[in-house]
Amino acid sequence: MGTRQPGLENGTAHRAGRVRPGSNRPRAGTWCEAWTVRDIVIHQSGHAEELARVLGAHLAGDPVSTRGFEQREAPFCALCDDDLWSAFTDRHLGTALARLTEPWMTDHSVYAVGTPLLTRGVKELGADERLFARLRVPGRDDVALTADPGRTTIELASPDGQATLETDAAARVLLLWRRRPADPSRICSQAGPDTLGRLRRLLSGY
Repeated sequence: MGTRQPGLENGTAHRAGRVRPGSNRPRAGTWCEAWTVRDIVIHQSGHAEELARVLGAHLAGDPVSTRGFEQREAPFCALCDDDLWSAFTDRHLGTALARLTEPWMTDHSVYAVGTPLLTRGVKELGADERLFARLRVPGRDDVALTADPGRTTIELASPDGQATLETDAAARVLLLWRRRPADPSRICSQAGPDTLGRLRRLLSGY
């Protein structure tokens, strides 16, 4: 796939590569300079499979090292266009979306990466801004966040009081990773724009 463009491994590919492979020519260009639709699909498929492999091994207590781009993408590079699209929908979309609903993905987002990333996000709040938020999913523990100037906490807690927002399990993980579901109606809230704005800025450290 050639030389990596700066920033692609940090999410630019996700934003720049919002393509629908089934309705685009595989060799068509994208907003990601020098990358075709096929390049983006290969990159995203390899990334999704590697993320699932590494996280799954970590949670099983048998950590594995992360493979390089060439190794993780090689099987997808070898596929013809039709097979590549099938693999993308099955592995990247199907498997990835299914994993987002699993409790371990929420646990990982809260405990493994939540605290250090919120430490960065709290810097986006004003000196006199404070936040207590509960992200609720029916039948699951709340994700409870607090933020004071220079201090944050994030944990799973039994549902209590009014939720800041209510959504489904997959959408909540997306929010924790500073993403949003394509359908905004999956998120419901009566907290008001000020509180939701502070929550968005707090999560901007992700």
